[in-house]
Amino acid sequence: MSDATDHAVPATGEAEGAAAPPADVGEARIALAEGFEPRTLEQWTESAAKVVNRGRPEDRQLDLEAALDVLRTRTLDDFVVEPLYDEGTAPSMPTEAPGEFPYTRGGALRPADLPWDVRQAFDDPDAAATAEAVSADLEHGVSSVHLVVGAAGLAAEDIARAVEPVLTDLAPISLGSPTGRADSLAAARALQEALAGKDLLTQAPEAATQGSFGLDPVGHGALEGHEGPVTLDEDTLAIVRAALELAEGRELAPMRAITVDTLPWHEAGASHVQEIAAAIATGIATVRLLVEAGIAARDAFRLVEFRVSATQQQFPTIARLRATRRLWAHVAGQVARAEGAEWHLEPAVAAARQHAVTGRRMITRDDPSVNILRSTIACFAAAAGGAEAITVLPHDTAAGLPDAHSRRVARNTQTVLAAESHIGAVTDPAGGAYFVEALTDHYVRLAWAYVQGLEAAGGMEAVTARELLAKNVAAVEEMRTERLATRELSVTGVSQFPMAGEEPLERRPRPEVELPEGALPRSHDALPFEVLRDRSAAAALAGAAPRAALVCVGARKDFSPRETFAANVLLVAGIEPVLVETADAAGVDAALQNAFGEDETPAAAVIAAAPATNTEHGGAVADALRAAGIGHVALAGKPAELGGAGSSVDSAIATGGDVIAFLTQLLDQMGVAR
Repeated sequence: MSDATDHAVPATGEAEGAAAPPADVGEARIALAEGFEPRTLEQWTESAAKVVNRGRPEDRQLDLEAALDVLRTRTLDDFVVEPLYDEGTAPSMPTEAPGEFPYTRGGALRPADLPWDVRQAFDDPDAAATAEAVSADLEHGVSSVHLVVGAAGLAAEDIARAVEPVLTDLAPISLGSPTGRADSLAAARALQEALAGKDLLTQAPEAATQGSFGLDPVGHGALEGHEGPVTLDEDTLAIVRAALELAEGRELAPMRAITVDTLPWHEAGASHVQEIAAAIATGIATVRLLVEAGIAARDAFRLVEFRVSATQQQFPTIARLRATRRLWAHVAGQVARAEGAEWHLEPAVAAARQHAVTGRRMITRDDPSVNILRSTIACFAAAAGGAEAITVLPHDTAAGLPDAHSRRVARNTQTVLAAESHIGAVTDPAGGAYFVEALTDHYVRLAWAYVQGLEAAGGMEAVTARELLAKNVAAVEEMRTERLATRELSVTGVSQFPMAGEEPLERRPRPEVELPEGALPRSHDALPFEVLRDRSAAAALAGAAPRAALVCVGARKDFSPRETFAANVLLVAGIEPVLVETADAAGVDAALQNAFGEDETPAAAVIAAAPATNTEHGGAVADALRAAGIGHVALAGKPAELGGAGSSVDSAIATGGDVIAFLTQLLDQMGVAR
């Protein structure tokens, strides 16, 4: 297959003969920059450098390039995010309209009344409870139903009961099995039986979002750690042929047979580029198997959809969805042209239909209300990126099965964005933005290189390719864990600004799911911090809630920033910071007794003081704390601030330090069980 990025062409001007706006709408163009002299990139760079250097000593001033480098960030996909983008830092702009090959800008213009499918997820194994929730949600803004099936959700025999309230000619149904191929196939057969004889969704292709039987044979091979090559059995092909029969006489089937699901790769730690590569490579392998089984290539493409993650990383999510469409269109174009056909120009066939689900990795158990903010950003990004269907996971997802309130918040997140904020009023609103186009182009090029490597390893139907991708994902997960530990990647409410004295949510637990040996691992960003919090919570239940002396030395105006920093760090692990104020070492004993009383000696203390104060008093304060019986003395700052007395502290934490390692050691020294 040829390079996937050869479609980029220079942008064109305004269409010839474009009609002028009606006279009653006022000025067609508002000159927001009128009265301001134009500024060059060089002038902006100089101004930015001045801001970066503000407060730096004369002998440590940065030159222009070094100042810009301070403002740059590097993603897990090795993409350097520049502080400013212009026409010189972006690729050529796409000139195609939505609905035109290669569908970077979308498979069609969005319909005004329902810009995307509000697809609520249901994973309660109780069929009666699910049916009740489905009915309530469909009556209040949800437009389609996504059932989580198998060991993690509904049993196949309960599907018919769960979908009883669904008017199948109005609301699509999709299935997803995060536990394996057998569960997926059983559920697909059950849904096929439940739909027998019912009218199904028949809107025009550009206005309809189809449901899916949810089969993903190649993806489940990776999910389950299947050791051999993936093949298609007759049961799978029977569902595929049933979907084709539903499509007979129509331009597009009302049900997709295959859903290429990249959520397991997302939960395993895949970067944005790796998730794209997993989607495209799995799609290629699936189509190849279908064609080998006698399914026409055009039919194979039109029966495939993609289920992808949407995260609080707004622009990467937008760019990832756009890049996925461009690459899938490229694959379709190669296959169609090899046949001497042009069906790749039909968006109903070759435009990747994407069901975006707010990513489980970003959902936190602690301070769950912040999940509403994360999900709002993710939903916005999915909509701006052109997802045809969006699922917002309830904010209490990590606590267990969601309740009616959290489902209401989840669906209203979408309906407010669509109906009141009008996010879907413009198709591909980020298109043409220099940064978004640069990021989309980067994702296309790097993901295509990944796909070519996976194809060289035998394709995703082969175990060698799946293991190769899993190995690369594990390497990225290790990088992510390091950035989480240093809080370069922060989790609000968990690793930053944790809530003191939080009462955990109580929800009905989900079924326990045991993954087979060799299966893709699953994790989430808050997990290492939850381990710390759980240690403290267990100690508290045993009547020994961990408390540490937060020893603030000097004047409040000087130590206040370090006090806030240190208290925040301690609360990350659920350790209660007890304020101990002293002017110097001589006042340590009295300050400790004032804070803890005569009968309690804290197991650990953290010194929080300004750097200059640490140099003058830090070593002596540490010695006084030891003399008072405190076994572990830590420093909020760098040991070098203590001068020659730096060895008098047992550990230290400063901005950019490994918070997880620091807190793990602190809990160990405090005697808190693992």
